[in-house]
Amino acid sequence: TAKTILEEQYVYTKCQHVVDPILAYDGNFWRKLAPASKIKGDYILIYNLNRSKAFDDYAVKLSKKTGIPLVRLCTRYDQFYRPGKSVLVPKVFEFITLIDNAKYVLTDSFHATAFSLNLNTEPICVYPPEYSSRLESILRMTGALQKHVKNYDDFDVVDRKIDFDMVNKALDEQRIQIREYLATVFEDYAKQKSALQ
Repeated sequence: TAKTILEEQYVYTKCQHVVDPILAYDGNFWRKLAPASKIKGDYILIYNLNRSKAFDDYAVKLSKKTGIPLVRLCTRYDQFYRPGKSVLVPKVFEFITLIDNAKYVLTDSFHATAFSLNLNTEPICVYPPEYSSRLESILRMTGALQKHVKNYDDFDVVDRKIDFDMVNKALDEQRIQIREYLATVFEDYAKQKSALQ
């Protein structure tokens, strides 16, 4: 959608859609940077950017239905009081460990979804009230739209598994495009630089 905006509203014709930089490298790259997990056993990781009682109630019901405890990644201290065992302001690479070792990641965040897909962890996505197009875009691109929860009565989402072979193939194709695009950018820059000398 951002590419369309640039083309139609700003008449910029040289833009190319590439995936978010965190997807430029595969899950194994990120795992090498991640510390060992401090949490034993299965858990549903909650990473929620938009405060919502309905979201929290859904998380509690999902935990009861699956029998899997909740762990909440808290980026702010006020999130400590919401459902789930709180992990307060983890270090950057602990974010990767928390996602990589989760059974599910319940989120309204693009980056939590992208890391989940990249690390082959099942996301459960609740679109936020605004700016949900990135979430839908990444799910559509990877063939994972079934992981979008359209309402808070949808608990069958845990049974709608992702084909991670398909996800990895789609992301690998995007990585090739990123490298080709960056090679073109650097080549154009080198030509412009030499023309100015």
